[in-house]
Amino acid sequence: MSAAAGTALVAALLVAVARLVLPGRPRPARPRAARGGGGARPPLPDAALLLDLVAAVVEAGAPPPAAVDAVARVLREAGSPVAEHLAGLGAAAPGLPAPPGGRGHLDRGAEHAVASLRGPLARCLELAEQTGAPVAVLLRSAADELRRRRRRAAALAAARLGVRVVAPLGLCTLPAFAALAVVPVLISLGRDLLAG
Repeated sequence: MSAAAGTALVAALLVAVARLVLPGRPRPARPRAARGGGGARPPLPDAALLLDLVAAVVEAGAPPPAAVDAVARVLREAGSPVAEHLAGLGAAAPGLPAPPGGRGHLDRGAEHAVASLRGPLARCLELAEQTGAPVAVLLRSAADELRRRRRRAAALAAARLGVRVVAPLGLCTLPAFAALAVVPVLISLGRDLLAG
């Protein structure tokens, strides 16, 4: 094989790998109806955002049960699997029992989204009922607390990642340092000892 043929083969392999790895031209998104049932599911809603939405609807003048149902209706229109489990949660206040089992099974992420909304919502509605505090203020405070917890968890995960990365980095760096710095010195010293 000639050098030119080898270079052409390497170039062809690089182009093929680049074509597989690098993204191509952006394709226009197809409408939801055209995608059919196999389309991607909508992302799970953020519990803090849902609390803020319920607070906004309450501030607009709706009672808390109607506010929760209005947010659930919007989620239903967006195709969220959480919507059916949120519908009626506000009417069940202050206890907010688990949603009825007949509404369909949720995956783990959706169950977590419903549970992370149900607890703060129940506490806010119960506290508002007992003390007469404005529900919207309590809901916004609960949303802020959820965001603070998420930031703390992310910071803790980032700190743990930094510690976990040190070991593989050391395992990769130390052999390279030994091969490039220590071994040549030992070889040089060995030659000098054998020659002398």
